[in-house]
Amino acid sequence: MTGEIVPFPEIPSLEFLQKRVRELSQDSRNIEFDHPHMKDRMAKRDLSMRQILECLREATVVSGPKKDQWGDWRVKLQRYVAGRRVQVVVAYKGDHLVAITAI
Repeated sequence: MTGEIVPFPEIPSLEFLQKRVRELSQDSRNIEFDHPHMKDRMAKRDLSMRQILECLREATVVSGPKKDQWGDWRVKLQRYVAGRRVQVVVAYKGDHLVAITAI
């Protein structure tokens, strides 16, 4: 009996994901903002797109990585922007990000 050994996928480190989120968010075309929950939370919490982008570009990871039900790695980022603590949860898709919610 011969077979191929398939390794388990490696969990990305916090440092890797933080660096990758910062890199990808430098160009807003790499971020999907059309998640309905994200739009709803931004409106309810009176958060601007500028605050969200600042958070993604300069924040630190405060939670995660956690694999979601679709196989993507999610992290929660936090940064103080304009006197407010802004937290954003994103799903890392390799070549882009999906903004899931804002806290």
